Amino acid sequence: MTRAALLPAGSDPFLNAYWLRNYATWADQVDELHVAVCGPLEPEVLAYTESCVAAVPHARMIHIDHRTDHGATLSMLLDETQADHVMLCEDDAYIRRPEVIGECFAVAEAGGIAATPRGYGGNEATAAAAARFGPRATGNAFWPCFLFVAREHLLATDRQFGATIRLPGDYSAALDHTFSERDISDTFVSASYQLRAMGLDISLRDNYRLGDVQVPRDAPWFHVGSLSAGHGHGFMGSLGPDEYRVEVQAVRSLPPTFATGRVSWWQRAWSRHRWELADYGERYGRALQRFMVDIGVNQPEADAMRRSHTPLITWDE
Repeated sequence: MTRAALLPAGSDPFLNAYWLRNYATWADQVDELHVAVCGPLEPEVLAYTESCVAAVPHARMIHIDHRTDHGATLSMLLDETQADHVMLCEDDAYIRRPEVIGECFAVAEAGGIAATPRGYGGNEATAAAAARFGPRATGNAFWPCFLFVAREHLLATDRQFGATIRLPGDYSAALDHTFSERDISDTFVSASYQLRAMGLDISLRDNYRLGDVQVPRDAPWFHVGSLSAGHGHGFMGSLGPDEYRVEVQAVRSLPPTFATGRVSWWQRAWSRHRWELADYGERYGRALQRFMVDIGVNQPEADAMRRSHTPLITWDE
């Protein structure tokens, strides 16, 4: 039985290079890594990113020259492999204990699913899922990272892995429910319900999402969250002035630690790899500093947050 890891990634060359350093610690747990880098890249930056992927074991990369829906990218990656079982990854989710990969693939290879739970469905979908599958405080959906499942099970869904909009009168076979009002569910929620409806054994583990929980020292992994909202979007992107103001306001409306946490991880990756793309690294640093000012994050706060996360690092940065 073969194993593949699937990574929909943004265009941030430093974040991608940093993630691949983490991947190198658990590469021996999979047979393939398929990376989709989404977003426009200057030729030098594209070549650098390709070299980073080529430097780690059994990894392949495709480049999509525009920002792409996460769910659509997952579907593309699913077509890039013929592996029996797959692991869904995100570019802001890191493995601390490599053997957990083998443990979770063993669940999938026995016919089940290893996953981390989430809510993030619309109110009506969430209530219907609780009625269909049982009420759970953590929700009945799965994160599209730290998820291990047979490829054939994902292919048996409708492959709509992105956010889902349900309109009044729409019927969900997985939930056995007809919607009475407009309902929006986040990425992979609809696919999660379809996987649950297959009746597979499900092994749930904590996602350890920073900002939501205090990550214990023995956690096998953790999920930073929302790092794809940086390079190519919040900064060094193509947002017009009005769109940019909306983005800044959206970040400012979050709890302050969320924005500070994101900045600290962008800077962590940038500081490790900036010298490998010297000119671009300088431009990246200046753009990130401007974005920090606009979203109200100061450097001492970012530095303190970065130091607080350092004990989570178990790999060679």
